[in-house]
Formats: sequence, structure tokens, C-alpha cells
Amino acid sequence: MSGRRWFVSGAVLLVTFVAGLATWLSRSNVVISSGGVYQAMLLPVGDRAIRWRADLSRVATAPRLEGMHGPVIVTAATDTVAHWYCRSAVERASVTHDALTIPCAGDTTTLSLYAESGLPSAVVPTASRMAVVSDLEGDVAYFRRWARTLGVLDSLDRWQFGDGHVVVLGDMLDRGRRVYDLLWLLYDVQHQARAAGGALHIVLGNHEQYGFRGIIKDVEAEHLYAVSQIMSYADALGPRTVLGRWLRAQPIMLRIGDALFVHGGISPTLLARGLSIDSVNALHRAWLDGAVRDDETIALLTGPAAPTQYRGYFLALDAEPLATREQVEATRRAYGARHIVVGHTETEELTPRFGGAVYGVNTSLTSDRVLTFDAGVPRVTSIGHRRTAFRDARASERRFSLVSRSDWAALVGVFGAMSPAR
Repeated sequence: MSGRRWFVSGAVLLVTFVAGLATWLSRSNVVISSGGVYQAMLLPVGDRAIRWRADLSRVATAPRLEGMHGPVIVTAATDTVAHWYCRSAVERASVTHDALTIPCAGDTTTLSLYAESGLPSAVVPTASRMAVVSDLEGDVAYFRRWARTLGVLDSLDRWQFGDGHVVVLGDMLDRGRRVYDLLWLLYDVQHQARAAGGALHIVLGNHEQYGFRGIIKDVEAEHLYAVSQIMSYADALGPRTVLGRWLRAQPIMLRIGDALFVHGGISPTLLARGLSIDSVNALHRAWLDGAVRDDETIALLTGPAAPTQYRGYFLALDAEPLATREQVEATRRAYGARHIVVGHTETEELTPRFGGAVYGVNTSLTSDRVLTFDAGVPRVTSIGHRRTAFRDARASERRFSLVSRSDWAALVGVFGAMSPAR
């Protein structure tokens, strides 16, 4: 009898739990993107709601995405194949020339492919003029407006900056929807600039590192869904792809003349190691190749003290205190720099700190001021427009359906995306 009572009690508890869960979920809301991809679930807790990242499950109901996502171009010993997502399906084409024309929903996109030219130099002589932008987050429209306003590109995306240099200071990935449009444009402009005697420099940020590692927590829902239909997000930025190899070759530290460019900053931890710019970049590429495995070095490259993650010029955190003037001066001496230019940490205004030694340029969401250099002298210039954070204005919201397989897949599938990062 005792065993039977335990069985009955267990069954009652299970039924009560299931009924409670069903009631709770029936009061939850589902947010669907304009293209039919699950973005979030709003799970009620008292008079509030927890926002559950349903986009991590990579589930869609009858997807009809706008525009093209990609292409992801994969090279192998015998062939090169372009993969892209158009509206509701993955398309593929063999690449046989140095230009590729891709049709999608009545539009065509033409991409130029270039021969790989080795590792870019990370210590460069002073440029006649420079322009700096950071944290674009897939906002290709803002980059075009920024570049055209400053005379970097014309209306057809052709290089107009002569022997000038442009620095894109990390975090091109995540949050925005048109990440691949931005990457392919930067890839093309970098090669155009080199042919014209100028340069477009890419300095990697923490979100590029996230992409290489398959950390998808900040990837926009439709972009994540589209790329995931082709291959895993990390593989799409891996060494077998054109964009993956190109990005992985870019530095995380760059000096042009006496200006040091780094996405986050130089922490006391990194400074104490006494590593040169080239040594830091070589170590980072070795980590990307899987040759660095010890936790201390990986933390130096990707943790709070990493050049891609450090925030000490603006914020005091548990891991790293607020930077001191002495620390900044030591950094300038160590790297032969007069100015240190960083992105990463959002600030209200583009105002020099530490007596003009540090410029934080991640201000495009709050200010129209941008940083340029004229013969090595920094200038803060207003361009008349700011960047707008991406938002899907046509996303829809409805109640969770207990009989919808897609709703359950979007809820449960998130757990599969929460495995520890590599």
C-alpha cells in the first residue's frame, strides 16, 4: 500500500506540474520577426515578463526573409561554392571567376573576389589623412553614409580617399541584420583602397571573436536563422570560407604613425606582459588556429583584460580598475603612441580623455561627431547624422500555442544553444 500511495502522490504532483506549466505557457507571448523567425518569448512572472531568447533556437514558421543573407563562399581543393539564403531557401552556385553575380527576389548582387595577399601590416607609417569608425554592428547603411560624407566612397561604393587610411575599429558583427552586406563591402573596399595607394584597416573586436567561437547570443534573429540553414555560424566564419580567412588575418592591435588603434584598450595585465604589437597579433592568430590552449593566454586574448574587451579607460570593473594617467603614459611609451583610439565602450560624446591621449569613438548612437586625422593630428568633426540601432519594426506578437510544434521547438531549442563556448 505504501508503494501505491507513493505512485499516486507522484502522479498527482506530475499532473499538477503539467497543468501549471500549461497554464503558465498559455499566458506567455511569442514574438515573431517580420520574416517569420522566432525572436523571443515573454514568459510571465508576477506582473512582469522574462524575455526568453527564442531566436537562439533558430526556428521559423514559413520564413519569407527580405533581401539576401550571405553569401558564404567555401573553398576546397577542387571547387569553390557560394551559398546564400534568399527569401525562404538556401541557394548555391559554383564560383568559376573572380566576380560572382547573385540573384535574389528580383535583385542582383555582384561581388568581386580577390587573390589573398598575406597578413596585413599592423605597424604602418603616418598617413596623410585618416578616418575612424567602430561598432558598426551590421549597419551597412550607416557605414555608407559615414564614408560618403567624409569623402571615402562615392555613391557607387568606389574608393575616393586616395592615399588616405580608414580604420574600422571592431564589432562589425552582431545585433544588426545586414552583417554580410557590411563584411563584403569592407572586403571589397579594402582591396580597392590598396590598389589606389590608400588603406582600409580592420581591427577585430570582441564580437568578431564571438563569431569565430560560435557564441551567438547577440546575433540578430533572421541573420542567425539564415546563416544556420547554410552551416553553423562558427563554420561560416571559419578558415574554409573566404570571409572567414580574410577576417582571421586581421589584427587586434594596429599602429599608424603615432596613433594606436585597439577595440577595447590596453589593460595593466596586457601591458605587464611586455608584448609587441606584432607579438599580440601573432598570438591571437595562433589562438584562432587552435595552437593556443592554456587558459591564461586565452584569457589575455579574450577575457576582460584583453585588447578586445578592456573597458578601463571609461569604467571601473571588478576585473580591472579604472585606468590611471600613469598607466596611459606607460602604454604610450610601450607602443610608441601619442594617441590611443578605442571603440567597444559606448560613450555619450567623442571627447578626448587623459589629456588628449585617449579617444573613444563608439559614440555613433548618441552623437554625430566622428574622429579623423590630418597629417597625424586628431580632429573631431560633425557629419550631421547618427547611427540608429537595428529594430524590426514589423515584428509581431501573439500568445504561445500549446498545440504548436514550432512554439515548443522555439522554447525547448534554446537549451541546445546554451552549451559552453569553445
